[in-house]
Amino acid sequence: MAVSSEAWSACAAGISAAAAIVAVVAAWRIAKAQQKTARQQLRATAWSMIAQFDDTLRMYDAERKWVKEQARKSDEDQQKTDSDQLDIAGYMGIFERLNELLGTGPDFVSEKTAHAFYGSRLRLLLKTTRVRNILEKRPAGWVLFISLSLKLDDYGRQNQKSRVIAFPGSDPESGPKPDEDYRRKLEALLRDLADARNRRAEPLADHGSDDGLRARVAADNQEAASRPA
Repeated sequence: MAVSSEAWSACAAGISAAAAIVAVVAAWRIAKAQQKTARQQLRATAWSMIAQFDDTLRMYDAERKWVKEQARKSDEDQQKTDSDQLDIAGYMGIFERLNELLGTGPDFVSEKTAHAFYGSRLRLLLKTTRVRNILEKRPAGWVLFISLSLKLDDYGRQNQKSRVIAFPGSDPESGPKPDEDYRRKLEALLRDLADARNRRAEPLADHGSDDGLRARVAADNQEAASRPA
């Protein structure tokens, strides 16, 4: 029985469509495999950097012990036992690197991991009057540290975990007591810094249009022409 040309054409079209579907599925599987490999490589890099982070923290064991002792005391008692012999600012600076790792993406270092591994260390630092004084006197130099503190405190609040920003002194059995007033102070410090940056940027924004630029150039030329030769 002879097969008509129309039947052959329909059969060929069906084969072509099936082949196209197979090609799409194969490409999708390859892309998924490549994504999985990329995520695995990213996670491996993240854990490698966490290991390096931990190695750096070990250089500050003396600071960690001192901070732990201070954090259990009241503000008044902490003032009596403050010490300038330890590099507390250096210890704080290590955590700013952690803030940068958090900004790399969910497949890198998550807030969950950062809170689980380093939340207690950060909490102890923030419970010391020494650290609070540093942050309040020079907030512009500690934007990353403050940002990290707020991020991990947010994580604790949203996931019913221990809060990072807590009152100084020994924690009750129920866990650290959140210090909402100090949290608001840190938020205000960041807002003030952002407002100051915006104010500094305003004169530049005023000259963004062509008319503004021409006016600025004309004023500069007029000033230059008025100067004595």
